[in-house]
Amino acid sequence: MDEFEQKKLEHGRALRDMKRYQQALEIFIPLYTKEPGNIEVCKEVTFSLVESEQSEDALDFAQKLVVLDPDDSYCYYMLALAWQQNKRLTKAIEAAERCLELDPEFVYIYSLISSIKGDLGLTNEALHYAEKGLAIEPLHYTCLSHKMLNLAKLRRLDELGMTVEMAMSQYPSSGYVHYIKGWYHMLRIEPRQSREAFQVALRIDPTAKGYEEDMLQALRDSNPMRYFGLKVERLFKLHGNKLAIGILVLLAIDVFVTRFIWPNPPVAFFVVGAIILLVLYVLSRLSLRISDPYTNLYLWVKPETKHFLTRSDKTFVIVVSVITILMIAGFISLGFPFLIGIFFLFAVMDTMVRVSNRF
Repeated sequence: MDEFEQKKLEHGRALRDMKRYQQALEIFIPLYTKEPGNIEVCKEVTFSLVESEQSEDALDFAQKLVVLDPDDSYCYYMLALAWQQNKRLTKAIEAAERCLELDPEFVYIYSLISSIKGDLGLTNEALHYAEKGLAIEPLHYTCLSHKMLNLAKLRRLDELGMTVEMAMSQYPSSGYVHYIKGWYHMLRIEPRQSREAFQVALRIDPTAKGYEEDMLQALRDSNPMRYFGLKVERLFKLHGNKLAIGILVLLAIDVFVTRFIWPNPPVAFFVVGAIILLVLYVLSRLSLRISDPYTNLYLWVKPETKHFLTRSDKTFVIVVSVITILMIAGFISLGFPFLIGIFFLFAVMDTMVRVSNRF
């Protein structure tokens, strides 16, 4: 490569650093065509194709890379990235493992394997590889991001909180860190804090995938009805065993009272604890089911939030509004028996849906 071509290569790298990948490729590809054995140019072409998500061409060049230098860990790293982009995850793992054999200290491969394991739904393994990368480089941004994501998926909130705090101290201008912070508060059912974190994330990176959807969910969670349902649901999840023990204790008290103190109590006395829990459960499920459309109606009429709603959200608001009017009309004409029947029907349908989701 002569001096003029070397300057063109440097110019292409400058464009690549500015993320102007298509313009960089317009420089790199002619250089590669003239000298296909030049591995540095081939690496630049492959990287730019991967970053611009031209997955098929990226895979073609990545395979050429490992032929040019089968002992270079970076070549297998790019091959693993290309396989992942093409949804060939088994092949991606094979290439990543080969990269790891060649250079166990190459921290980026740990974040990539974590990403691939996450795509495969292997959350614990994804977390394991992210932590292995952080053992090499404790503040590595991508590994830290994968660790936070997988801790959130596993609902390990105490560890997630500490990791988010550390990430915030190191990367305060990262939209993704603020996004995960929003997730953390959402999982803790803290809608105000999650909303604030998502707002910052959207200010930093307004086009990022998923940010607007989760911001909308944080706005919905601020609805008092939904907030109540989420709190009760979390109570059942976190303290289900304690609640079961409480019911057993109540039954034991029932037996003691009926044997020694109150020989002939009303039938309701025996099931008072179960009735309270059942009512609490039905109310919480009902609040979760019906709160979203009414919250969407509120968000729709506010100029600053209506753009978050999709067309299907707005259609659902209209349908639920019509149903609500019909239910009010039925209640006015038929009274409480109609309302009780509706609640009973809801409880049956909700139970059927939850049972069917298990199979």
